[in-house]
Amino acid sequence: MEIVELVISVLWFVIVLVVGVPCLAKGIYFTFRAVSNSNPEVMTKNRYTRFNVFNALLVPNALNKDGVQYRAKAGKNLLIFIVLVFITFVGGSFYGQI
Repeated sequence: MEIVELVISVLWFVIVLVVGVPCLAKGIYFTFRAVSNSNPEVMTKNRYTRFNVFNALLVPNALNKDGVQYRAKAGKNLLIFIVLVFITFVGGSFYGQI
């Protein structure tokens, strides 16, 4: 039974490494692309976006059409990464490894 758990653990590690790490990198990349495609009129008038440019991801109408698409791609990739990490922690706590 221990060999089955070992195989499952190694297989899961490979899945997280092959899928999770690129999703994290793409999520960060698309986040920066979304912020770079912000609406300049809103960025100068809104006090939240003047303080922190990443708030443009949360402020309505602060992103142009391309920025909204990049924000959606970033959210999808970061959500996949978070779900994989969450499943890993749940599995580790279920087997008593955490």
